[in-house]
Amino acid sequence: MFAQFAASVTASNANASVQDVVDAAVSQGALNGFSTAALDSIINTVKEHEYAGDASELSQIGTEEGMDMGGGDVLFPDGFDAITNFLAIGLNIQTETIVETISYTETGVTLSTNKGEYRGDRVIVTVPLGVLKAGDFGTGLWCIKQSLARVSKRFLGQHHDAQLLQQTQGPF
Repeated sequence: MFAQFAASVTASNANASVQDVVDAAVSQGALNGFSTAALDSIINTVKEHEYAGDASELSQIGTEEGMDMGGGDVLFPDGFDAITNFLAIGLNIQTETIVETISYTETGVTLSTNKGEYRGDRVIVTVPLGVLKAGDFGTGLWCIKQSLARVSKRFLGQHHDAQLLQQTQGPF
């Protein structure tokens, strides 16, 4: 019943949060028979625990992604680092390196760091979530600031912590 009601709410508002759907359902009497405490408990258990965020910050559509895929959860018996280790083959991975500036041209990217300069065709920069939320970047990292402006803060700090920051310009 909730899924059907959520579909009707998100059809008119694709950005509706889980809380928006719950509030609309309650105001329209669509969840008769549930006490507020029971409803809060269900939302807390089914949505907030699963996606590590408050219902008001979780996208209803985002919590439904992948529901149509069959099968259960898959675990990697030797750890999830098997994914990153495989993807890192042949790459120059630098950890604990502070990026001071990023500059790019049509021919590539140059990073100035506390450990020297690095050049490449592309770059992936990871940032701790607290720094990402605060937007605490130096002036030489303007491209990260531009990307951050395009990422909805609604999803930061939630289950989907991995963000794809799409650049509208530049090679990375």
